[in-house]
Amino acid sequence: RRAGRAEGRIERLAEDVTEATAAREEAVAALQRFAATGLLAVALPDVDVPDDGGGAWAATPAIALARAVESRLSSIDDTDAAWERVQKRLSEEFGRLQDALS
Repeated sequence: RRAGRAEGRIERLAEDVTEATAAREEAVAALQRFAATGLLAVALPDVDVPDDGGGAWAATPAIALARAVESRLSSIDDTDAAWERVQKRLSEEFGRLQDALS
């Protein structure tokens, strides 16, 4: 009985590993697509982005990049109030630009 339970547990753990691996690969691909937009280089020009060489990134450099991004951006205010302030300021500056061009 114990052997049968152990085999069942091994099968479940193998499925969990497969699911976790697939989730990791999806997350790495999403980070790679985001880095390809160039926004990451604008926000953090000093962060080293792994060279894709035309293929998918390996997990270790992608994790290092994600940790570096998280540590550098952790102090940024990303609340809704901050977003509203930025939008308001952008609208005001755009209005000034329109007035100046008129």
